[in-house]
Amino acid sequence: MRGTFVVLAAAVLVVVPVGATPVSAAPEELPNLSATFAGNGPVAVAANGVKPLINLYNTGPVTATDLVLTFDLAGLSRDITVTSGDATCTRTGLLLRCPFGEEFQAYGVSEARPIRITSRKGARPGPAGRLGLSFTAAEADADPGDNSTAVAITIGARGPDVTAIVPPVGSAAAPAAPGEQLFPITLKNNGDVEAITTMLVIRMPEGVALWDPGFGCDSRLGTDGNQFDRRPVRCAYEAYIPPGGEWEVDELAGSWPRLRAMVGTNAAGPAELRGRVDVQITGGDPRPADNRVPFSVWTQPNTLDLAVAVPPLRRGAGHTAELTWTVTNHGPSDATGPIVDVVAPAGTRLRPAYGCATPDGGRTMTCRSDDWFPPTASGRGTVTRTVLLEVGNGPVTGGSVTVRNAGPSAESDPSDNTAPIVAPAG
Repeated sequence: MRGTFVVLAAAVLVVVPVGATPVSAAPEELPNLSATFAGNGPVAVAANGVKPLINLYNTGPVTATDLVLTFDLAGLSRDITVTSGDATCTRTGLLLRCPFGEEFQAYGVSEARPIRITSRKGARPGPAGRLGLSFTAAEADADPGDNSTAVAITIGARGPDVTAIVPPVGSAAAPAAPGEQLFPITLKNNGDVEAITTMLVIRMPEGVALWDPGFGCDSRLGTDGNQFDRRPVRCAYEAYIPPGGEWEVDELAGSWPRLRAMVGTNAAGPAELRGRVDVQITGGDPRPADNRVPFSVWTQPNTLDLAVAVPPLRRGAGHTAELTWTVTNHGPSDATGPIVDVVAPAGTRLRPAYGCATPDGGRTMTCRSDDWFPPTASGRGTVTRTVLLEVGNGPVTGGSVTVRNAGPSAESDPSDNTAPIVAPAG
């Protein structure tokens, strides 16, 4: 009996006593997905379209897989259109489904802009319904109540209105030295609808280059590494600017500003050189006048050395002679358009020529050029011009050609600014 009792007692130890609470199994761990529209709405739209930002969360302890964002269009006004540039999105009736990814890690945070919302052109401003959104995965959800949300849609009265704020590089009191200078650009949306920028077109002044340390700009005139020579430079740049908001053009890593102005040793000065920034936005700006913003680069004093050479006159047809001169800019500064003054030799008269004034019947001539004239270090730096002289029967004597600079840089060697006109032999 004693042995039997022991066996029964051991068996009793593994049996749950009558009236005791059973021990439940550990609950299954599940992802917990939720989604919200940034700012919680309403989302203002216009005919050019907006791409609302959606914040996504998985606050559960496990990874979610095969995620889908489903947009419910049933509550929207007929003036509203919802599309997606993602080819993986599919529409069935009033539901638009967009895959979000194969996995969403536990306690993960992400964001997406998979859709574009536009209003019919000419639609009346005001409320335009609600857009529904569900965020689901292949797994069950720990709290399915927050998988869905909705946001009010309104049609803006003004639409986007983008301008750029570009402070001057240097100042009159403290001009910019040659070399690298910060070139900050801030974009501002004065409209009542989100603006989506697509491109910045930057036209630097002569003597100043744009340096892009990884922006992705390109120029028709070529580039040396990431430093662009003259205008225009096109920089693809997508930014989402909320109504009344500002956006600094910075690096992807967050440093600001991203771009640099490279002031050359050839920059004319002292001067206020003018450039321009054009901002382009998706669908166009209803008020494009302020998309084009001028800016200034203030430069330090510089010098140049203009020289003129005149070969002997060459006989032309009839009683004419050809007067040719060559102007050279030895730099280092650019010239802002050389001016050439000609005094005709005795016994001759200058014929009218394009871009030149002959105020006294051809005795003298002044030829002006608005062209920017770089130094020889640029690979250019010379310009040649020929005009005609009427020659009489008497001797041809005297006469001269003088060059002077119209710009701010000072002449360093005036001794070679004037050359005599030499009559042809015989």
